[in-house]
Amino acid sequence: MQLLSSSTSNKLLLWGLLFVGHSRFIVTALECYHCEGADCEQMDQGKVDKCPDGETVCATIFNEGTIIAKGCLGNITEDIRIKCQGNNIDILNQCHKCKDDLCNEWSPNNMDLECIQCDSKLDPKCRIEGEPLYMDPTHCHISRTPNILCYALKEGNRTVRGCASTLEQQRTCMASDGCYLCNPNTLPVCNALIPKFEDAQNPNTNAGGIIGVEILSYISMVILIVRNHFL
Repeated sequence: MQLLSSSTSNKLLLWGLLFVGHSRFIVTALECYHCEGADCEQMDQGKVDKCPDGETVCATIFNEGTIIAKGCLGNITEDIRIKCQGNNIDILNQCHKCKDDLCNEWSPNNMDLECIQCDSKLDPKCRIEGEPLYMDPTHCHISRTPNILCYALKEGNRTVRGCASTLEQQRTCMASDGCYLCNPNTLPVCNALIPKFEDAQNPNTNAGGIIGVEILSYISMVILIVRNHFL
């Protein structure tokens, strides 16, 4: 077998280095599931879009528990995309952002789980603390976690209640003084009664876990039921 000449070997080595160096700068476009409006109500995830160069975020935008748009963040119409303003991965009950291919995939919730879903900007009753809120619960339609939880979030004079359907939402809530989580499997419609709590503007990484607030909620509910019906 004839050995390659020194000059030929050097050329091959140079071409190899150039190819490796070039391939490092080849970045494949991000892919996101895309839908808008009524199309998002279908059982399938929707069509797949390749995002434009530089786009790094797939987004899912909600109106309460319903998906109203999915896609590359920059491709979603501006009047809807405004719900995703801010740096949070999850904006509770409004927008979920992620950065992997096809990460904006959501599954229907086939379990019969319900939470109170309301916003005190639209219904002042939603702000009630320390006593039951008499409002019809809404089915939690979609989920990206095996365990859907109910939440109540307080920001200034505004209180929002709904379904925490992602791990990011649940972690965000647990890390805040102004957010309350509970498990509807343990106590149905558990966010109908929420304790008085601080504003959510100051996150607390050592905030208490779900079990403690569930016990408080359960005990408070029992006391109120007994007082209203037996005393």
